[in-house]
Amino acid sequence: MHESKRVSKNYALALFELIGIIQEQEIVLNELTVINETITIVKQAKDVFHNPSISKDVKKELIKKLFQGKINQNLLNFLFILVDNQRFNLLQDVKEHFQRLVNKSKGMTFAEVSSACELDKSAIDSLKKRLEQLLGEENILIEAKTDPALIGGVKVKINDLVYDGSVRGRLEGLKRKLEY
Repeated sequence: MHESKRVSKNYALALFELIGIIQEQEIVLNELTVINETITIVKQAKDVFHNPSISKDVKKELIKKLFQGKINQNLLNFLFILVDNQRFNLLQDVKEHFQRLVNKSKGMTFAEVSSACELDKSAIDSLKKRLEQLLGEENILIEAKTDPALIGGVKVKINDLVYDGSVRGRLEGLKRKLEY
């Protein structure tokens, strides 16, 4: 696992444990989504948070102006910690890990499905049913992404498991076999 992913996971777990109550976790998850969207949309905000020459105090003031009184106080303090530890750039990954923790606490499993072209609703529903059968779970949430580099087929990532049924994955597997 990449270092930044591990760090993001640790921050998400810390926030998850800090929030505690599942209803508040849902609220914080929604707030994290809005924060990420706001920072992505407001280009200057993203530039400020990712610029190491801008002081931590300036970044914290911006967070206060944008979000104080509008989000959970623990989440606001958490954002300050990310700034203090120069980890604000991990906010999107933290949100994704936090979302998985919330879903897991509600008995749901998160599956990231990548395909060479966009999957229609019937293909996603069919894949969901098949995954539920394979895993013996009923509540699987699917996030579909497109990745033209896969050439064809699908790649499914559930937690740390990866099922690679893509053409690219098969070609790489064939290449490894031929190298021996």
